[in-house]
Amino acid sequence: MSESIHDEPKQLEPNLVRVPQESAVGAHVLPEIDSAAPSSMPTNSPWWFILFSTHVRVRTLKSFKYRDFQLFWATSASVMAAEWIHNVVLGWLTFSLTNSPLLTALTIGISVLPSVLVSPVAGLLIDNSDRRRLFAVMLGIRAFLTTLFVMMILFGSVATWHIFSFVFLYGVTGSFLVPVQHAILPNIVPRRHLVNAFALVSLSYSFTRLIVPAVTGVLIVWIGSAETLMLSVAFLLIGAVTAFRINLRHDESRKFEAGSGIADLVEGVRFIIKEKIILAITILSGLMLMFFTSVNMGLMPVFASDVYNGGPEVLGLLVTALGGGMTLGSLLLASLGEPKRKGRNILIAVTATFIGLAAFSQSTVLVVSLVILVAYGATTVWSWTLIEVTLQSVVPDELRGRVTSISMMSHIMFPIGTLVIGTVAEFFGAPIAALTSAIAMALAVGVLSLALRRTWLSA
Repeated sequence: MSESIHDEPKQLEPNLVRVPQESAVGAHVLPEIDSAAPSSMPTNSPWWFILFSTHVRVRTLKSFKYRDFQLFWATSASVMAAEWIHNVVLGWLTFSLTNSPLLTALTIGISVLPSVLVSPVAGLLIDNSDRRRLFAVMLGIRAFLTTLFVMMILFGSVATWHIFSFVFLYGVTGSFLVPVQHAILPNIVPRRHLVNAFALVSLSYSFTRLIVPAVTGVLIVWIGSAETLMLSVAFLLIGAVTAFRINLRHDESRKFEAGSGIADLVEGVRFIIKEKIILAITILSGLMLMFFTSVNMGLMPVFASDVYNGGPEVLGLLVTALGGGMTLGSLLLASLGEPKRKGRNILIAVTATFIGLAAFSQSTVLVVSLVILVAYGATTVWSWTLIEVTLQSVVPDELRGRVTSISMMSHIMFPIGTLVIGTVAEFFGAPIAALTSAIAMALAVGVLSLALRRTWLSA
């Protein structure tokens, strides 16, 4: 039987030494330093935890001791499996209909556009509702929308504007799903395991990316786009059912009271401005979405077709290689535990990422490109995980929904990026567009690191 966060032991664990640490950003936390590897396997861990831990150090999977984290991870994995099926099918369907790199990139990019309009309202709802129920309901709505779109494909009535409309509505649900997921996680694992928990959730993202896109590419060829997309509905429904089984810890410090919507949002904005590290990583997140994600999500179908002369199966390989790197990166980060100097580590990871993107843009040999994508994927997941852990470590629970949602407004940089990078690809090709993204990101990170140097060094 798995541990529950409610059963957190009052005494300090034998191999842990508690030391006080002052956070540069004001988080009142007493972190626990793992001074030695666990001496024995937890007897109440699930069987698969015990079996897998004979090959992987126990601390890599320590968050899995908690039943609710197991359910949360399973839900996240189901959501991400559906997401990758959605992205591959929609990307290939758009490119097949339009033969336009710009429209293909915009198809993915437009999905985050609603975050600018909906995220502030989503944050208020997250802070004043049952987060678990909200999570499950949004997954059900996604399943319903996808089913309707599948019916349109089967009846042969899909036009480009139908795809854009579907992606936009799908993105509205994402404006709730992403922040509510991030807000739930600190309520189901102890704070000392937060880095490990976020790394393992990133593993669900990267592990599904390792397998699902390749399988999706093959299925598109074998059974068609509509039938393949219907599989995402099944994953979404599985995720909704699993989400309802999660039990959230009751946090006595959470005393949010619904009041003026504008005043509540202003409170979240003031917190972001006050905590310079939150402001810094929000800006950095927008830059990464603009220059990294626009290539990862928007141009891979173009690389598969125009650079490597392949079809959906090659697209699946490219996305799978990226997922393989993310899987390795997630496992390594989960094993290392709480990193010191998160700010510096974030900048190092981002620097390695834009170097990897530049290398990928210049490779014309598929095998070489796949190897580069593995390394690029590892540094990408390190960047995003450290950013999210830093954010959630600083924000108090009563503000978590609003601050996370407001920071998500930086996602507007993604459709802007897909528009700019897609236009460059339209006229000069995908390799030039990817190289342009890498160079632009290098310049932007240089300016940001110099402008907020003390903030990065103190985080």
